[in-house]
Amino acid sequence: MTAVVPPREYVGSMNLIAELHGADDHIVSSNNVILRWAPAPAKPAELATPPKPEVPPTTNFVAGAARKITPAELVALIKRGGELATNGDLPAARLLLQRAAEAHNPQAAFALASTYDPMVIKRLFPNSSAFDVTLAKAWYQKAREWGSVEALEKIEALATMNR
Repeated sequence: MTAVVPPREYVGSMNLIAELHGADDHIVSSNNVILRWAPAPAKPAELATPPKPEVPPTTNFVAGAARKITPAELVALIKRGGELATNGDLPAARLLLQRAAEAHNPQAAFALASTYDPMVIKRLFPNSSAFDVTLAKAWYQKAREWGSVEALEKIEALATMNR
């Protein structure tokens, strides 16, 4: 069995010559095959699934009520969230870090804020526009309220960036 896989998003045709060689390496049979790839059909408007908007973390956060999380779970959430962020999976990282931050953990809130921070995002992922200054400031502020000393520096840097 042979599989022919075109380059990603390839549209067009390819000529394929299939040869069957005998034991003495002479051609026993040869066949020319033209393979064609057409563009994927567009989904009808009524069947198309609209993209799900990302829910800003601040809309899910209940002020004053800390989430109950064991210390081991907190460490695991922060560690895995950091790994996901480093690998570019910001939506998944944000979910885990938000869960940890809602336990009023300053480290988690700071890490969550950094996933929205344009200075961090542009340094790690130069072509990304997955930043949100408002959410970065909000989570840095929470991190500061909960004891993060370094969050103040980030808040000030974001404030000077908008000038």
